[in-house]
Amino acid sequence: MGVSKSTSPVAASWMNRLDGNMQLEKLKVCTKIGIECMESDPKRRPFAWCIVNMIDKTASADETNMTSSLDERQVCLLNEQSDQERIGKLADTISHEDIKERPEIEVAAGSLGSDHSQEGQENTDHWSSCDLSTERKDNIQGTSISNSNSIVLDKLSILKIFNWGGHRNFVRNGGRQLKNSRGLRIFTKGEIKKITMNNSVVHGEGTFSRTYKGILPDITMVAVSTIMAGHYFLADDFIKSVEIQTQLIHKNILKLLGYCLEKDAPILVHEFAAKGSLKDILCDYENQILPLDLRLDIAIGSAEGLRYIHSTGIRHGNVKPDTILLDEMFTPKISDFVLSELVNTDGYIFTTAGGTILYMDPMIMKDGIVKLTQKDDVYSFGVVLLELITRMEIDTRKFCEIESGRRAMFDNDIAVEEDIPVLEEIGKLAFECLKGEVQRPDMTEVTKRVMMLRRDRILRKARKTN
Repeated sequence: MGVSKSTSPVAASWMNRLDGNMQLEKLKVCTKIGIECMESDPKRRPFAWCIVNMIDKTASADETNMTSSLDERQVCLLNEQSDQERIGKLADTISHEDIKERPEIEVAAGSLGSDHSQEGQENTDHWSSCDLSTERKDNIQGTSISNSNSIVLDKLSILKIFNWGGHRNFVRNGGRQLKNSRGLRIFTKGEIKKITMNNSVVHGEGTFSRTYKGILPDITMVAVSTIMAGHYFLADDFIKSVEIQTQLIHKNILKLLGYCLEKDAPILVHEFAAKGSLKDILCDYENQILPLDLRLDIAIGSAEGLRYIHSTGIRHGNVKPDTILLDEMFTPKISDFVLSELVNTDGYIFTTAGGTILYMDPMIMKDGIVKLTQKDDVYSFGVVLLELITRMEIDTRKFCEIESGRRAMFDNDIAVEEDIPVLEEIGKLAFECLKGEVQRPDMTEVTKRVMMLRRDRILRKARKTN
């Protein structure tokens, strides 16, 4: 059976491209099957069992080809295993319930067995050469398209015809550059599916990615982040993000455990932050009580994490409540290093501006390509401090209005008279972070001052108790 005129140039093009080794031969077969399935005349399209038959023959030829590279003992062992035994093993995997509910499986399995028991039978170029009895035709015509598709997909999965796709994605997503990354585990897509129970529990969602709750075989909880459909990513950015995270080992940095590169977009596996993001906590007014001591601890932990990042010569580039995650004990963990950069010896980088506008220094929005420094992270942290004491989203474009009325903006849950001085000092520090770059403190200074505020508060409470 030939293909339509409109598709024959496509077929010829693919056949020319795929000539070479056995792996390409498999692709050639799959291409031919796809073209045959798109015949304009439904009557000329192949039955599902014929497709399975064709694929199985290709896999069998692949096995024969592979034996040539084995030693004599391996060749002997493979030769002792007949085609009939291999088909028997495949047939054993089909459950009795499936056969009862889907009779076409029995037909397909029977066809496979009879076909492989006939030695010397050659692959044919036309579907008409598939020997269908009248009874078998009637049986297959009564089955549903969805069931037939399921059989074919199951067969493809068993024979691993499309493993080349996973390898292609692995290479495209940076697998060669990252294969020597120390301390990271490379997950297969099958492992990711098991870990997340097929993405059954969503843990969080960002602008570009969705995070699922996962459980490793040793019962360790993990967070599995995938890029959502419709969002574009650059492999170079992903590679850079992973390389940066492997350098950062700190209690206030979200730990990267591994990655999966076999899908179209890469997947990251991190330690699990049970409480979600700081933004989630700040917005959950009804269910989450946030005493001042806890807010100070979160501020200190976040500042320490950011100070550590800067000490390694890295600019985070996207500091905000969404990227500060909290574990079960409310320990802050800085995450999301997609926009992170390594600054040069002069302390700055030239790059494309990125991030969330409300947390970005307005000065860096003047041009698309700008000179960025670690002080831009300090600005963003200043906004985070304000949101911690107000429990509101802060628009720093209304700077003067906020500064003049900041006391009235304090969160009522913590704005008790005895704590007003501490809140005032936190607000003062936050606004110093929002000043021009030259006047801003660095994160070492910011961390020191927040820790002093907590220490003074502890001493004040102790004196009051005594």
